[in-house]
Amino acid sequence: MTGFDKIETVVLGIGNILLGDEGVGVHVVNRLKNAGLPPSVVLIDGATAGFRLLALFEEYSNCNFIIIDALKINTPEAGAYSGLNPKKITRQRNLKYPGIPQKGDIYLIPLKDFYKEAGPGLTGNSSISFHETSLMDVLDLFKATTGNEIKGFLIGINIFNSFDNKGMDLPMGICLSPVIESRISKIIDI
Repeated sequence: MTGFDKIETVVLGIGNILLGDEGVGVHVVNRLKNAGLPPSVVLIDGATAGFRLLALFEEYSNCNFIIIDALKINTPEAGAYSGLNPKKITRQRNLKYPGIPQKGDIYLIPLKDFYKEAGPGLTGNSSISFHETSLMDVLDLFKATTGNEIKGFLIGINIFNSFDNKGMDLPMGICLSPVIESRISKIIDI
């Protein structure tokens, strides 16, 4: 990095590209590489780094983060159990199941909300992360060890069909489903 290249924003894509839609964050970051972003923005493929993100958060602790990740939001109250209040930016239209979270819904969650009283119960039917180590776990550990909070937003894409009785199906493959693929341009706009 030269003296002229001051990093102000980190765009971090998280996910496992081998599990289709679960890798949406990484796919978005890879597409942004050709977007001609200013040198003050750094793009990072976080893959399934888990606690290895701590070093990244330390290196860029003075920057604003935009974290892009797949979410599992299967009930209208899915964020409430954890103290999060996800703001739905867009939603897929489904007249048969109005008010029910849909695959392809996009949520914007301030990272500061992750530091509020999250409480127990991060697993089970109302989880919002697919990773064994959730983003909330990593942010909490970072704050506990450094005393600092990461600033920015999570752009979360619901990859779960809550009205589908088959449950969560993460097929092996590196391609995104048509529904999630159709949301990429909106995610980039955000």
